[in-house]
Amino acid sequence: MCGGVEFHWGEDKQKVYFPYPNAKLPVIRRDGGIELVTWGRRNEENDSEALPFPVNGWVREDSYARGDSMWNRYRSKPVRIAVDAFMEKDDKGNSHWFSMPEGQCLQGLLLIVDGRWRVYVMTTTPPENAIPKIETDNHDLFGALETEPVQIHQRWPMHTSIG
Repeated sequence: MCGGVEFHWGEDKQKVYFPYPNAKLPVIRRDGGIELVTWGRRNEENDSEALPFPVNGWVREDSYARGDSMWNRYRSKPVRIAVDAFMEKDDKGNSHWFSMPEGQCLQGLLLIVDGRWRVYVMTTTPPENAIPKIETDNHDLFGALETEPVQIHQRWPMHTSIG
């Protein structure tokens, strides 16, 4: 379900997790620039600015595509989310980080309510086996480190072309 992302913002590397208050994702604007947009809505967000938005941070592709989808109530726009990596849980609940393929970004859905925005990560069926990135300070210069594929739980963030 993409519980966390990693991206560069200026000179800094950011790790953002959905449960964090004020979590924001780097959304690619129409002019190619990047705008940090609030990631969905958490259960505890009950202020007037957050209330019109659905509580969660994800939208299932098949749900969005249905004509009777609750997402159709909202003014929305598909957007691209520029991340370097994302975190998913396997079928046992363990977290794993995955590198974003070259030239790819996450598919998102921007909801617009009263001139305010929130972004939701579009999800689809997970791959049969996914290879996590190697989390080490020493780079694998010789290809000696191997990582085992993992079975991801029910949802996987959709990827799309960055260009």
